[in-house]
Amino acid sequence: MFIYKHTKPISVVNFNNEDIALASRLNDIGGTSWDGNAKDDTRYLRGDITKRKLLKEKIKKHLLVAQCNYCYYCGISFKFFGPSGTHIDHFYPKDSSNHYGKYTFEPYNLVLACFRCNGLDYKRQKDYTLNYNDNYMLITSKIVHPHIDDISLHFNVDSGGIIIPINENPDKATFMISEFDLNSSHFVTIRIGQISRVNPTVENQIANIISARAHIGGIME
Repeated sequence: MFIYKHTKPISVVNFNNEDIALASRLNDIGGTSWDGNAKDDTRYLRGDITKRKLLKEKIKKHLLVAQCNYCYYCGISFKFFGPSGTHIDHFYPKDSSNHYGKYTFEPYNLVLACFRCNGLDYKRQKDYTLNYNDNYMLITSKIVHPHIDDISLHFNVDSGGIIIPINENPDKATFMISEFDLNSSHFVTIRIGQISRVNPTVENQIANIISARAHIGGIME
Protein backbone atom coordinates (compact mmCIF):
# COMPACT_ATOMS: atom_id res chain seq x y z
CA MET A 1 0.00 0.00 0.00
CA PHE A 2 1.21 3.48 -0.85
CA ILE A 3 1.56 5.79 2.14
CA TYR A 4 1.33 8.95 0.08
CA LYS A 5 -0.83 9.73 -2.95
CA HIS A 6 -2.36 13.00 -4.11
CA THR A 7 -5.45 12.05 -6.07
CA LYS A 8 -8.60 13.66 -7.39
CA PRO A 9 -11.70 11.98 -5.90
CA ILE A 10 -13.15 9.59 -8.46
CA SER A 11 -16.64 11.03 -8.01
CA VAL A 12 -18.87 13.05 -5.74
CA VAL A 13 -21.39 11.22 -3.61
CA ASN A 14 -24.61 10.40 -5.45
CA PHE A 15 -27.78 11.42 -3.58
CA ASN A 16 -31.05 9.59 -4.14
CA ASN A 17 -34.35 11.51 -4.15
CA GLU A 18 -34.78 11.26 -0.39
CA ASP A 19 -31.20 12.43 0.15
CA ILE A 20 -31.77 15.38 -2.18
CA ALA A 21 -34.89 16.45 -0.32
CA LEU A 22 -33.11 16.22 3.04
CA ALA A 23 -30.00 18.02 1.79
CA SER A 24 -32.16 20.79 0.36
CA ARG A 25 -33.87 21.36 3.72
CA LEU A 26 -30.57 21.31 5.57
CA ASN A 27 -28.92 23.67 3.09
CA ASP A 28 -31.81 26.10 3.54
CA ILE A 29 -31.10 26.11 7.28
CA GLY A 30 -27.42 26.76 6.59
CA GLY A 31 -24.14 25.84 8.25
CA THR A 32 -25.70 25.07 11.63
CA SER A 33 -27.60 22.19 10.03
CA TRP A 34 -24.42 20.09 9.97
CA ASP A 35 -24.56 19.50 13.73
CA GLY A 36 -27.59 21.46 14.94
CA ASN A 37 -30.47 20.14 17.03
CA ALA A 38 -34.07 19.87 15.85
CA LYS A 39 -35.15 22.34 18.53
CA ASP A 40 -32.83 24.97 17.09
CA ASP A 41 -34.85 25.55 13.92
CA THR A 42 -38.49 24.97 13.03
CA ARG A 43 -37.56 23.93 9.49
CA TYR A 44 -36.38 20.52 10.64
CA LEU A 45 -38.91 17.76 10.03
CA ARG A 46 -39.47 14.79 12.30
CA GLY A 47 -36.71 12.27 11.75
CA ASP A 48 -34.33 14.71 10.02
CA ILE A 49 -31.61 14.38 12.65
CA THR A 50 -31.48 10.60 12.32
CA LYS A 51 -31.58 10.86 8.53
CA ARG A 52 -28.79 13.46 8.63
CA LYS A 53 -26.57 11.09 10.60
CA LEU A 54 -27.12 8.37 7.99
CA LEU A 55 -26.47 10.82 5.16
CA LYS A 56 -23.16 11.92 6.70
CA GLU A 57 -22.16 8.27 7.07
CA LYS A 58 -23.02 7.72 3.40
CA ILE A 59 -20.93 10.73 2.37
CA LYS A 60 -17.92 9.59 4.37
CA LYS A 61 -18.15 6.00 3.14
CA HIS A 62 -18.34 7.15 -0.47
CA LEU A 63 -15.45 9.61 -0.20
CA LEU A 64 -13.17 7.05 1.45
CA VAL A 65 -13.51 4.94 -1.68
CA ALA A 66 -13.50 7.88 -4.11
CA GLN A 67 -10.29 9.24 -2.56
CA CYS A 68 -8.69 5.80 -2.36
CA ASN A 69 -8.37 6.32 1.42
CA TYR A 70 -6.04 9.34 1.20
CA CYS A 71 -6.33 12.82 2.69
CA TYR A 72 -7.05 15.20 -0.17
CA TYR A 73 -4.77 17.96 1.11
CA CYS A 74 -1.59 16.22 2.32
CA GLY A 75 -2.04 12.92 0.46
CA ILE A 76 -1.27 10.74 3.49
CA SER A 77 -3.22 7.49 3.89
CA PHE A 78 -6.08 7.62 6.39
CA LYS A 79 -4.86 4.25 7.65
CA PHE A 80 -2.42 6.15 9.84
CA PHE A 81 -4.99 8.52 11.30
CA GLY A 82 -7.88 6.17 12.04
CA PRO A 83 -11.64 6.86 11.83
CA SER A 84 -11.57 9.66 14.41
CA GLY A 85 -8.79 11.40 12.52
CA THR A 86 -10.68 11.33 9.23
CA HIS A 87 -12.93 14.37 8.78
CA ILE A 88 -15.54 15.47 6.28
CA ASP A 89 -14.26 18.88 5.26
CA HIS A 90 -16.32 21.66 3.67
CA PHE A 91 -14.07 23.05 0.96
CA TYR A 92 -15.84 26.40 1.23
CA PRO A 93 -16.49 26.76 4.97
CA LYS A 94 -20.02 26.02 6.16
CA ASP A 95 -19.69 28.48 9.05
CA SER A 96 -18.63 31.33 6.80
CA SER A 97 -20.55 34.55 7.44
CA ASN A 98 -20.69 35.03 3.68
CA HIS A 99 -22.32 32.68 1.21
CA TYR A 100 -21.60 29.05 1.95
CA GLY A 101 -24.20 27.84 4.42
CA LYS A 102 -26.37 26.90 1.45
CA TYR A 103 -23.63 24.47 0.37
CA THR A 104 -23.42 22.60 3.69
CA PHE A 105 -24.60 19.36 2.08
CA GLU A 106 -23.51 20.15 -1.48
CA PRO A 107 -21.62 17.06 -2.74
CA TYR A 108 -19.11 19.17 -4.67
CA ASN A 109 -18.24 21.04 -1.48
CA LEU A 110 -17.39 17.92 0.54
CA VAL A 111 -14.04 16.15 0.73
CA LEU A 112 -12.22 14.03 3.31
CA ALA A 113 -9.24 15.46 5.15
CA CYS A 114 -7.05 14.20 7.97
CA PHE A 115 -7.32 15.91 11.34
CA ARG A 116 -3.96 17.58 10.76
CA CYS A 117 -4.99 19.32 7.53
CA ASN A 118 -8.48 20.12 8.83
CA GLY A 119 -7.13 21.38 12.14
CA LEU A 120 -6.61 24.79 13.67
CA ASP A 121 -3.08 25.18 12.29
CA TYR A 122 -4.16 24.61 8.71
CA LYS A 123 -7.52 24.72 6.92
CA ARG A 124 -10.36 24.42 9.47
CA GLN A 125 -12.70 27.34 8.60
CA LYS A 126 -10.40 29.23 6.24
CA ASP A 127 -12.04 30.63 3.14
CA TYR A 128 -9.93 30.20 0.00
CA THR A 129 -12.40 31.86 -2.37
CA LEU A 130 -10.82 33.91 -5.12
CA ASN A 131 -14.00 35.03 -6.90
CA TYR A 132 -17.51 34.25 -5.65
CA ASN A 133 -20.39 33.32 -7.94
CA ASP A 134 -23.95 32.22 -7.09
CA ASN A 135 -23.30 29.25 -9.37
CA TYR A 136 -21.12 26.93 -7.28
CA MET A 137 -19.31 25.57 -10.32
CA LEU A 138 -18.17 29.07 -11.28
CA ILE A 139 -16.63 29.98 -7.91
CA THR A 140 -12.85 30.16 -8.18
CA SER A 141 -10.46 29.34 -5.36
CA LYS A 142 -6.88 30.05 -4.36
CA ILE A 143 -6.14 26.34 -3.93
CA VAL A 144 -6.82 23.28 -6.07
CA HIS A 145 -10.50 22.28 -5.82
CA PRO A 146 -10.96 18.55 -5.13
CA HIS A 147 -13.77 17.98 -7.62
CA ILE A 148 -13.64 20.81 -10.14
CA ASP A 149 -9.86 20.77 -10.61
CA ASP A 150 -7.59 17.76 -11.07
CA ILE A 151 -4.82 17.84 -8.50
CA SER A 152 -2.70 15.44 -10.56
CA LEU A 153 -2.38 18.20 -13.16
CA HIS A 154 -1.06 20.64 -10.55
CA PHE A 155 1.35 18.59 -8.42
CA ASN A 156 4.26 16.27 -9.04
CA VAL A 157 6.85 14.78 -6.67
CA ASP A 158 10.52 14.89 -7.62
CA SER A 159 13.08 12.23 -6.73
CA GLY A 160 13.93 14.10 -3.55
CA GLY A 161 10.36 13.89 -2.23
CA ILE A 162 9.59 17.55 -2.92
CA ILE A 163 6.18 18.49 -4.33
CA ILE A 164 6.54 20.82 -7.29
CA PRO A 165 3.88 22.75 -9.26
CA ILE A 166 3.54 21.46 -12.82
CA ASN A 167 0.51 23.33 -14.14
CA GLU A 168 1.04 26.10 -16.68
CA ASN A 169 -0.63 28.32 -14.09
CA PRO A 170 1.19 27.32 -10.88
CA ASP A 171 -0.49 29.79 -8.51
CA LYS A 172 -2.99 27.37 -6.96
CA ALA A 173 -0.44 24.63 -6.39
CA THR A 174 2.20 27.03 -5.06
CA PHE A 175 -0.24 28.56 -2.59
CA MET A 176 -1.54 25.16 -1.48
CA ILE A 177 1.97 23.80 -0.93
CA SER A 178 2.76 26.78 1.28
CA GLU A 179 -0.59 26.89 3.08
CA PHE A 180 -0.52 23.21 4.09
CA ASP A 181 3.25 23.06 4.58
CA LEU A 182 3.40 20.15 2.17
CA ASN A 183 7.17 20.30 1.78
CA SER A 184 7.90 20.14 5.49
CA SER A 185 10.71 17.78 6.48
CA HIS A 186 8.11 15.32 7.84
CA PHE A 187 6.28 14.97 4.54
CA VAL A 188 9.41 14.99 2.42
CA THR A 189 10.83 12.14 4.50
CA ILE A 190 7.61 10.16 4.07
CA ARG A 191 7.61 10.63 0.31
CA ILE A 192 11.31 9.73 0.03
CA GLY A 193 10.58 6.56 1.98
CA GLN A 194 7.86 5.63 -0.48
CA ILE A 195 10.01 6.45 -3.49
CA SER A 196 12.97 4.45 -2.26
CA ARG A 197 10.91 1.58 -0.78
CA VAL A 198 13.82 0.92 1.57
CA ASN A 199 12.95 3.13 4.52
CA PRO A 200 11.88 0.90 7.45
CA THR A 201 10.87 3.79 9.71
CA VAL A 202 8.17 5.38 7.54
CA GLU A 203 5.28 4.29 9.75
CA ASN A 204 7.09 5.60 12.85
CA GLN A 205 7.59 8.93 11.11
CA ILE A 206 3.89 9.21 10.36
CA ALA A 207 3.12 8.29 13.96
CA ASN A 208 5.40 11.16 15.01
CA ILE A 209 3.42 13.58 12.82
CA ILE A 210 0.20 12.46 14.47
CA SER A 211 1.73 12.79 17.94
CA ALA A 212 3.14 16.24 17.17
CA ARG A 213 -0.30 17.44 16.08
CA ALA A 214 -2.25 15.69 18.82
CA HIS A 215 -3.17 18.99 20.46
CA ILE A 216 -5.48 19.64 17.49
CA GLY A 217 -7.41 16.50 18.45
CA GLY A 218 -11.11 15.74 18.33
CA ILE A 219 -13.46 14.95 15.53
CA MET A 220 -13.90 18.16 13.58
CA GLU A 221 -16.68 17.06 11.32
